[in-house]
Amino acid sequence: MIVRVSQGVLAGVMFAMFLVLPAAPVATAQEVEASAPRRGAPPISFRVTVVYATQKPGEVDARALPLSNRLPMKFGSVQMLEQKALSVTFGEQVKLGLSTGGEVRLLPVAVHQNQLHMQFQMPDVVNTRLKMTNGRPMILGGVPHKDGYLIIEVLPDFTKYLVDRKPNQQTGPQTISIGAKKRAAPIRSEKR
Repeated sequence: MIVRVSQGVLAGVMFAMFLVLPAAPVATAQEVEASAPRRGAPPISFRVTVVYATQKPGEVDARALPLSNRLPMKFGSVQMLEQKALSVTFGEQVKLGLSTGGEVRLLPVAVHQNQLHMQFQMPDVVNTRLKMTNGRPMILGGVPHKDGYLIIEVLPDFTKYLVDRKPNQQTGPQTISIGAKKRAAPIRSEKR
């Protein structure tokens, strides 16, 4: 069975990925400003991976396999185009040229509550603010290219800015075990 997906549908699916960000407390502008590192601070490192994916049958490049496995839909062919290590300081914008003639712009703004606040821009495509977790890759889009898509993944490393959390402080969504039964405490009655 062959399923054909129009570019508009795929672009909508890829854009929807931008909207599904982990829920986190919203910081005020003053809090983010106050948490922004000052001059002379260590840089933020990024690994940016760009792959070309198409529905046409073909091979999945071994270097692109981890990224290919995380995509919300399967492609017939995935080819690694480039992978770059970038280092940038807060308030400095770094630009990465794409084979389409476009570019990706990354601007780290601050680390607040162990989340990197970053401006991500692809001119004429998207301009958004992201909250990223250290060491967790984020797939940022599928830009139409030839008969497929350029898919961009950004992996941040800002370990030097992480603050230890208190042991009882929740760092993500609460996990609930389904099917696990809790024993009810026995009811004690007092005799009078």
